Amino acid sequence: MRFLCLHGSGASGAIFKSQTAPFRAKLPCGEHEFDFIDAPHSSPAGPAIAPFFAPPYYSFLKSYQRDDVQWTLDWLRRHIKAQSERYDAALCFSQGCAVLASLILNDNNERPEEPPLFRAAMFICGGAPLPVLADLGFTVSAAAWELNDATGKELWQRSNSLDEIVAARRAQNGHTGLGAGWSNGRTSDTGSYSVAECGVSEAGWITEINSLEDVFGLDLTQLPSSWQIQVPSVHVVGSQDPRRPNGIQLAALSPPKQRLVYDHGGAHDIPRRTQVSQDLATAVQWLSKHLE
Repeated sequence: MRFLCLHGSGASGAIFKSQTAPFRAKLPCGEHEFDFIDAPHSSPAGPAIAPFFAPPYYSFLKSYQRDDVQWTLDWLRRHIKAQSERYDAALCFSQGCAVLASLILNDNNERPEEPPLFRAAMFICGGAPLPVLADLGFTVSAAAWELNDATGKELWQRSNSLDEIVAARRAQNGHTGLGAGWSNGRTSDTGSYSVAECGVSEAGWITEINSLEDVFGLDLTQLPSSWQIQVPSVHVVGSQDPRRPNGIQLAALSPPKQRLVYDHGGAHDIPRRTQVSQDLATAVQWLSKHLE
């Protein structure tokens, strides 16, 4: 498969390439191609980026105002259509997920007769694009807006604390890593039925979203089926990520038979642990199998 790769806010294609290297290394050699592009807008570093990655940094969105979102979607469509070889799928992280989901929702609503730009998608630490849903006429409750604001603020607060910790450790130890004692624990939810046929670990795979009537404030029973993410999709969340509820909301935009949901047990990042890398690689292969 050929993937278009969309990084998070205040990052870059090169940074996203580094972040995804551990699980991409678990994939069969030469079977997949990954195109890591830079977003169009220069920006400050995103959450937990500056301590580990040098500039430049870019973002896809200046804001979630309608005109800014539409500009980015038009920019992305031009990039996709300029390719000599079609993308099969998209791999995205954080803000990149919001952009991809916005593109899919927008095209489902405004271009229903056109084939989808991607046949599969993998969302890592993403979230449902509430402003885009609201612009399309979907009712977003006050509770969902409040949660979205609160989780965004908490993510930045944790990021600022991490920056301070890393700076202190650098001063003490003269190196850039967090050092011993700072690995993430794994406290993932588990699914209600076996996923052994996928060749993955049981821990981390989520097989149910309890009620579409209240997905952290969103009543997705009111979402037209034509607006759903109808291509096979993988949704990766983190049990220690403040934005995890937003990622579950995004996953709920996909029909259950078309999606995998995986909790990597970490924060708003892509853990480099061997088992997580293997599971993410297996998820890529699951997408590939569904395109055969």
